[in-house]
Amino acid sequence: MQFRRPAQICSAAALALALAVTATATANAVPNPTAPAEAVAAAATAAVPAIASLELETSAVVVDGDTVRIGWTSETALNSVSLTLVDALGYRHYVAAPYVPGPYVPATSGTVSATIEPGTWAAGPVALDSAAYSWGSGAEYGSLTVEADGRVVDAYPEGLAAAVPALDPVAFTVDTDTDLSQVPSLLNVSRSSDDVLEVGDTLAVEWATDLDVEWVSFDFVDAVGRAHSVFSSGGSTGTATTTVDDSWGDGDVTLRQVQVWTPAMSVVVFDRAGEVVWKNPVGIDDTTAPADLGGLDFDVDTDAVFQLVDVPAPIVTDAGCGVEPHLVLQDFEHGSWSMGKAFSQSGDSGESYDLRPWGYSPNHGASYGVAASFDDGWGTTGQTVWMIDFAPTPVECDVTAGTPVITGSAVVGSTLNANPGTWGPEGVELSTQWLRNGEPIAGAVSTAYTAVAADLGASLSVRVTGTASGYAPTTATSAAVVVQAAPTGADKVKPVASLVTPTVGVTVAGTSVQLRVDATDDRGLNRVTANIYRDGKLFKSTFTAAGGALAATHTATASLPAGDYVVRFNASDLAGNVSTTGNAAFTVAG
Repeated sequence: MQFRRPAQICSAAALALALAVTATATANAVPNPTAPAEAVAAAATAAVPAIASLELETSAVVVDGDTVRIGWTSETALNSVSLTLVDALGYRHYVAAPYVPGPYVPATSGTVSATIEPGTWAAGPVALDSAAYSWGSGAEYGSLTVEADGRVVDAYPEGLAAAVPALDPVAFTVDTDTDLSQVPSLLNVSRSSDDVLEVGDTLAVEWATDLDVEWVSFDFVDAVGRAHSVFSSGGSTGTATTTVDDSWGDGDVTLRQVQVWTPAMSVVVFDRAGEVVWKNPVGIDDTTAPADLGGLDFDVDTDAVFQLVDVPAPIVTDAGCGVEPHLVLQDFEHGSWSMGKAFSQSGDSGESYDLRPWGYSPNHGASYGVAASFDDGWGTTGQTVWMIDFAPTPVECDVTAGTPVITGSAVVGSTLNANPGTWGPEGVELSTQWLRNGEPIAGAVSTAYTAVAADLGASLSVRVTGTASGYAPTTATSAAVVVQAAPTGADKVKPVASLVTPTVGVTVAGTSVQLRVDATDDRGLNRVTANIYRDGKLFKSTFTAAGGALAATHTATASLPAGDYVVRFNASDLAGNVSTTGNAAFTVAG
């Protein structure tokens, strides 16, 4: 099953994050999530709409209480448009059209707006981060969330587009005296409760900061992998408390992390060593905590019995060239998963997860906290919490080059062919240029080239260039061949063929036999052959066409039952001459 939104959030801090996540999801919401397959196909094959223009309609400098208005246009009528702006510290702000009761009316232009609420916008420049918009209805419905450069964050139907035209820049400056960059430091943290707690006892953690906080959260994990958090709100000092009940496993309880949330809803996360491991937004000040928060660890002495279950580790595929980021959380018995952006696990919950992480930014990547939780009476002895960082998607990837090879007889008057090898991605377009002594030959841009008198004694090679949308071009050049004079008179020289494998008298383990025959000819080979006989009768025939090459190798794999065999091999040239046929006996052990 897919993840579902939680019905309750256990803290205001987590609630704030959940609301932020929900706001993003709402902007990308699909009003017809159960659309039939034909609806998805219709939207996917239709032209993908784009926002044609964006324009700031208000002052380039705003102060607290001002309203920012941004106009938009599109060649396609859109149901809704919303923008996300990012301020100087990295706070993101949602900008949408005012709510109007009644059914929406698709339009090709409109205005979105937001008020500069005091204490929520950082002083300094503001820029466009992303846009979300939808169009159509029923089978024609579609939606996109795109970053400022046009790269797609989310799409419905999935895979609708990888990119659209870049959005027009939108920028203005917030002039405010409010300093949102300051973040509280943890001055003192101590556990005032006993080292060993029983069911009914109170866990108490005292704390002090140098600035007021919104929330402080101390996150623990017990001896059977069950997560527990204790919260305290408001002010610059306090005591976070919770009562130990029979949901706590017997044994060691370890502090995992401490979260400090500010009134502006920025957050800093400390590990148990007191090091900052994450902060949001990224532009807020650095801060500190006591060097060792591990002193908050304690023991629980309880008669509660827990059965244990294995928790499968997340399977993570990072973004790469032509590779979407992907996260798999496998279902496990007697438990479920929760996952949230950054270091909270309060965003989504469910039994399994197998898709592109929601809200992933191609330009910025994303961090997710993933935690396993358990049914009553169940736990684990393994890891239950993971912090997963997905890297940004490369803006431009290199085309994957093949290895070009020249085939044919390198003599004046003969035709050479360029085999480009295997290139990627799928759909890559290849262009060819023949080179004489490393310099391009005018007009020689096809895969076939006939050697002329000017090539006599020169080195010929072929250069192949691959291009694909969204990828940087890549070039590869073949090994060179030296052009010889065309031989005169009738070709009466036989090719030479030699068997490389199997060797005479060898006993092959198993049933798979590797065949290899090397052959040469002074004017060009036609074919290299290796036939397998058993009891004097042909059992298997194999060959490779040489295409006029002066040297060629034939390889094949033959699956044979146990027994005694003979391989007979030879090569023929373009004039019809056939090499001496060789024989080699071998045995298959089976």
